[in-house]
Amino acid sequence: LNLEQIELLLLNVPTQEEVQTLRDAEKEHVIDEFNVWESAEEFMFTLINIPHFRVRLELWSYHGSLVEQLADMDRVQKDIFGGCDCVMNSLSLRRVLGILLAAGNYLNGGTPRGRADGFDLSILSEVRMLKMSTKGGAAAGGRTG
Repeated sequence: LNLEQIELLLLNVPTQEEVQTLRDAEKEHVIDEFNVWESAEEFMFTLINIPHFRVRLELWSYHGSLVEQLADMDRVQKDIFGGCDCVMNSLSLRRVLGILLAAGNYLNGGTPRGRADGFDLSILSEVRMLKMSTKGGAAAGGRTG
């Protein structure tokens, strides 16, 4: 059974009163070739004759949901590992980070922060705040003449 079917069974498990009513009806009625139970009653009799049927269904439901959760976590883990692999093996990203390091070293030349071998990744959010300028002081892309 799949998890949805188990949940459906759990929703339709008879109460103690219903179980007692079914057991009383089973004792009162003679079942032979002319008198048979309807399929719904037959199913309920089969179900209530299973020892600890409610607990078993609950355990089965828990197991099924746990398996689904573990499968979801496995997919997420594979996605994360795939993303890490892309980052670690990306030549384009390596070039961009190298250019950023070179630009930072150039901008910080002559200061104690120049000639760095690396930088914190938190600096990446600040890169967009840098403004380009030419030696004459005009902004990059602006006209000087």
